[in-house]
Amino acid sequence: TDYVYMDGRARGFGTLTIGNNTANNSISTNKYRQMIVQGEFWGQGPHQISGGSIELYGSLVARVVDAPITVRAASWIWGYERNTSHGLANVPYSGIQTNKGDIVLWANEGTFNDGLVYIADRYNLNSDNGYNPRFGNVAASQTRTGGGDIIIAGGEDTNTDGRPDGAVLRNQGASHCGIRIGTSNGENTFYSGGGDITIKGKTNNANMTGVCIVGGYYGTNLSNVYTGDSSGKVIASGRGRIIIEGEGLATNSIGLALGENTYGGVSIRSGYNATATESAIVLLGKTVSTWPALRFGFYAHDHYGHDSLIQATGTGGISLIGDNPASASWYSIEFNGASILSR
Repeated sequence: TDYVYMDGRARGFGTLTIGNNTANNSISTNKYRQMIVQGEFWGQGPHQISGGSIELYGSLVARVVDAPITVRAASWIWGYERNTSHGLANVPYSGIQTNKGDIVLWANEGTFNDGLVYIADRYNLNSDNGYNPRFGNVAASQTRTGGGDIIIAGGEDTNTDGRPDGAVLRNQGASHCGIRIGTSNGENTFYSGGGDITIKGKTNNANMTGVCIVGGYYGTNLSNVYTGDSSGKVIASGRGRIIIEGEGLATNSIGLALGENTYGGVSIRSGYNATATESAIVLLGKTVSTWPALRFGFYAHDHYGHDSLIQATGTGGISLIGDNPASASWYSIEFNGASILSR
């Protein structure tokens, strides 16, 4: 069949394996074979889900230290909120959580040229056993170590380390980013607790973005970059590095955009201590179009808007890289609303 639907609740089990060792070994010729995994699956780990187009609803948890969770799709990966109201601490209502194991979302596996990753509001990724980097934990979260890596990427594994080395590539149809984080201004929290966070996306759809992070909460008294905010977008790595790369391959496409579609911003922070000249945070945007390669803020900054906040609190710095044609109508980097801090 080209349709797999798994709906259930399981706790206290060992390993969850759906499909075979790779996405391409788990399907026939249909790269878009639909696989839906819905519910709560809290086991010891490691867990692996492999298939065509994979839709995840609810929570997937690996409790054993260093046990990874890997999702390998021949084409697309979708992560959606499903509030199950279980009432347990340190377990997400929706999302993926490990106890210091790696989290890998691998789209358009191999040489297939069409994938995407869409992460809806309130779908979170945490590789530090559920540690919350918000509220009163903001400062302490910057110094944590030992968490697993979080990788959202695609294509081939060119160095045979079991991870994708290319980008998520949206190449067919229209109206999709390579990677989109957020539906609107609700919560998305990606936290690695000392692991590295790597996000790489491209789009060949006109008027879209290689990597798009939707703006967080907004309003005259609200901001997603302060400790009192329960919504908005936070990507934080503890002592790990953060690398986000986006590329636009079509007309009016943007490489990397932060704070899109709302007046809200995005909080990206790392406490990485550099061993040489490497940056703690790298934000890289590239486009072939006349639009910006790297854009902070969809709307011009005003008193209703809240800036994106990029913070490197260790000894590593911040690299902001934009590359668009010399004939472009826009600057390669557009600061419609951004605050940058490197200590």
